[in-house]
Amino acid sequence: MATNTRDIPAYDIANLSLTRDIGDDWQVSASINNLFDEDYFTQPGFPMPGRHYSVGLFRSFELK
Repeated sequence: MATNTRDIPAYDIANLSLTRDIGDDWQVSASINNLFDEDYFTQPGFPMPGRHYSVGLFRSFELK
């Protein structure tokens, strides 16, 4: 076994995302990533972000 390897502890994270149509061509969305604010990392010394939120407004259209 190589001496430059490290074990990374197991982790579970949950994300939540909702999207809603608000018109013929419009959608609004909201999401929460890392819902339970889990402390974890995928590489030693580089922690992943805690809970964070995002919202969006989208319009779809066809090019003719």
